[in-house]
Amino acid sequence: MGRFTNVDPNFSQEQGRFFQLKALKMAKNSSAISSKKALLFIVPVFVVAIVLLLFLGGAFDKGYTIWYNNAIYKISDTTVNELPEGYEQVGVLVYAENPKKSTENLASDWTLDAELYVNPTYPKTAYISAFGVYLEVHRK
Repeated sequence: MGRFTNVDPNFSQEQGRFFQLKALKMAKNSSAISSKKALLFIVPVFVVAIVLLLFLGGAFDKGYTIWYNNAIYKISDTTVNELPEGYEQVGVLVYAENPKKSTENLASDWTLDAELYVNPTYPKTAYISAFGVYLEVHRK
């Protein structure tokens, strides 16, 4: 015949109570994380979050530049459907690896064919034609 073990139901209940009391005692004696340990966790997470936000916000983005009349212009993401009054075409952009070092007027690292439009009375803002609209360009 096989051997059966007799398990006392009172023993099982006592064992369950014992482990519950042990868990309560451990929870009561536990302490909060020290401030040094919290800083070791929080600071790197905070730094990674800031770098990620800067990266997604375009802070590390080089952007495209145009060299025109001894000034550097930065191409922005702002678009308009029609040019404001007073803007005239001054020429077609010419691709250059580094427009800041180029001696050629209208040198740009913009790889698409585009024309530059400038208002002679207000040279701080210009426009280039791209994608069927005009992108705003700001002088640095």
